[in-house]
Amino acid sequence: MVDTSNLKRLNRSYRALSRWKQVGIWLWVIVGIISLTWATLVTRATARHQNTLLLAQAVIFYSVASPWAHPAAARILIEHGADVNASKPGFTPLTSSMYGDDPTNFWLLLAHGADPKPCTADGTNALMIAAALGKSEMVRELLHRNIDINLADKYGLTALMHAATEGDTTTISLLLAAGADTTLMDDENRTAEEIAIDWQNRPAAQLIHKSLPH
Repeated sequence: MVDTSNLKRLNRSYRALSRWKQVGIWLWVIVGIISLTWATLVTRATARHQNTLLLAQAVIFYSVASPWAHPAAARILIEHGADVNASKPGFTPLTSSMYGDDPTNFWLLLAHGADPKPCTADGTNALMIAAALGKSEMVRELLHRNIDINLADKYGLTALMHAATEGDTTTISLLLAAGADTTLMDDENRTAEEIAIDWQNRPAAQLIHKSLPH
C-alpha cells in the first residue's frame, strides 16, 4: 500500500502557499491602485497649480499689452481648470486684467466665476480700480456684484474718491446713483469733492457737490 501521508502534507502546504500567494498578489494590486491614484491626484494638483500661475501670468502680460499673451491663452487655461480666483500678494487675475485698453480678459474672467470682492495688498478692490481708471462699463457691471460701494483701501480712499482723482463724470454718476457716500474722508481728511478739486477735476467736484446731503 502506498503511503500518501507525505503527498497529503505536500498538497496541504501547496494549497496554503497558493492562498498566501493569492493574498500577496491582491495586496500588490491594492497597493498599486493606491499608488496610482495618489500619483494621479498629485499630478493633477501640480498641473492645476501650474495652470493657475500661467493664468495669472497670461492676464498680467496681456494687461500691459505683451505680444506673448492673448485672451485665447487665458480661455484655454480656464477651460483646463485654472483657478480664476487664484491670488498672490498685490493682485488677483481679475484686478490685473483691468489695466490696458482691451477688457476682454476682464469679461472672460467674470463670465467664468471670478470674484470681484477680494482686495489687493493695499486694500484696493476691483470696483476701486475700475473707478480710478474711469472705466464706466466695468463700474456698471461691478455695481451689480454686491460689492461694498463705500469700502475704503488702506489710505481711506473709497471707489468714489478714486473716481474723483480720474474725473470721469459717467463713472461718478454711476457711483452716486448706487449710493456712494459723499461725506466720507480719506486719511488726509479729504472728501471726494475735495479730492476732485485737488486733482483739478471741477466738473467731477460739481457733480459730487450736487449730491451732498443738505
